[in-house]
Amino acid sequence: MDLKFLNLGKEKLRMRRLIDQWTPAVAFLFSFLKFLQFFKKIGGRVKESGWRTAMKAYSRMEHSKFILVAFRLTAYEGREGPPDLDETAERIVRRLARFFENVPELQWQLEWTAWHVTRKRKNLIDIVRARYRDDGSLESLRPYLDARGPGFDGLDAALTGKLLDLIIGHYNQTRDFRDKIRPWVLQKRIGKSLSRDFSMTVEIRQDAKKYIARVLSAAFVSFETLPSRSLFEADRFQEPHFIKRKHPGLGLLNILCRLRADFDEADLWIQFHHIPVDGVPMQEVLRRLKEEWGTRGEINFPSLGAPLRNRPELCSTESGDRGTYHKTAFIDFRPFGAARKELARKYEGRIAGGLPVISLLLWGLAHHPNFKGKKFFFPVDVAGDPETEEERGVGAVFIRPGRYFNAKNPEQGFIAFQNEFNRRLALAQARCGESHEMLELYALTTPLIYGLTRKLAPKALGEFIGTVGVTMIKDSDLFITPMSETHADGFLAFGNFLIPTEGGGAAGAVSVRGKQDEIEGHLDAVRAVVSDYLAYC
Repeated sequence: MDLKFLNLGKEKLRMRRLIDQWTPAVAFLFSFLKFLQFFKKIGGRVKESGWRTAMKAYSRMEHSKFILVAFRLTAYEGREGPPDLDETAERIVRRLARFFENVPELQWQLEWTAWHVTRKRKNLIDIVRARYRDDGSLESLRPYLDARGPGFDGLDAALTGKLLDLIIGHYNQTRDFRDKIRPWVLQKRIGKSLSRDFSMTVEIRQDAKKYIARVLSAAFVSFETLPSRSLFEADRFQEPHFIKRKHPGLGLLNILCRLRADFDEADLWIQFHHIPVDGVPMQEVLRRLKEEWGTRGEINFPSLGAPLRNRPELCSTESGDRGTYHKTAFIDFRPFGAARKELARKYEGRIAGGLPVISLLLWGLAHHPNFKGKKFFFPVDVAGDPETEEERGVGAVFIRPGRYFNAKNPEQGFIAFQNEFNRRLALAQARCGESHEMLELYALTTPLIYGLTRKLAPKALGEFIGTVGVTMIKDSDLFITPMSETHADGFLAFGNFLIPTEGGGAAGAVSVRGKQDEIEGHLDAVRAVVSDYLAYC
């Protein structure tokens, strides 16, 4: 990407570039940012990156988690005798534990207070097999705790069973509590119950607390069997109702293993809490998992003409007008790919940095009535820096394509937008620029400020960071989008555009989260744009 003209890191910051439409509330937030810049200049320092701090503030909801899928994994090698669900599940859990042990990116747990969440390293590989009822209540737990950890000499089988029943009882009582307090309340209630059990000695009570903490922060795994032996029926691609199989909230991973009817292969649907980790690095972990376990073959999406039973499904604890819904659709992106090649030839040498897929999508979507006038947010994978010890993270591009529309000269508007998007993308990847500065400045504040900004000035905040999120993991088979609290007009996720379909052809999965009555319109907009992209250029 030839972007030498950007003079990265030396270009003067102009925070006004973040704003397209001024209002009194926007002006107030802008003044607050200038104050934070002054505070930073006189020595204010952040403890954690701006992105990670924002995640801790705005991604505490169930629907803020994202999901990645590994299809057609080899479930069981060397089986003797008929297939058995419990035996297969046992083998898969132990294989997962061995794999997780060598993946430090997955070794996190969460600590909750009434006001915020922090992430903490978890070096022990604990996994719990969970069974849920159809109504979302927890039925049973079977822990597989890392043998490398300290033992629980004071706990016999009867007492550990009692402790698991205690967890299940309080989980079921609190499972419909507000997401932002549920894990904290769950811990508090369990702790109070332990303190009231006068039959325990001090030593046994301490062991009991540690045992419960290990269980609550473990990776949860549940199992279900696909209703058919067929490899590619649409049921295989229905998003699991994780809202009815919630993690207690203190661990990173919540996994559903879908086994084919003969238990020969498995699909792992992995729900990640977004506070400790991000999508692109986790997709790389899934790629390593597939390489290590092996697969039974490539996945094929359903035929594009096949009727799917999926409709917008609730994916949040709240429902109705306050609920967040989700739907995945399979869409033919081949016309879009052909249009991109044609545009690349047409504008060669006139657009610095080429034509990224995501910038073309944003330009097209902004022309559709569903997204007219909207400002978009696109997260950018940012490499770590060993010299400064900065960990791999995420930058941000905030941009309103409509600002560059030019009715008199559409071509000029298109070129201007693509150049500006590429400029902002390169700055985000280099950890500089206005969007990076804004995230870092807000990290100087407290969780209370994040909450007040979203609550008291949501439209003004949207003017800075956008109201529609669009994300992409280009080599993912299926990527279920997260949904932050701040993007009121929805969130869209794209994966690999060229997954083969049954009967020939290819498609990409598009995931949308948002308001129930807007999701179909968002998907229709994507279909319209990618089927006839040149109409928008």
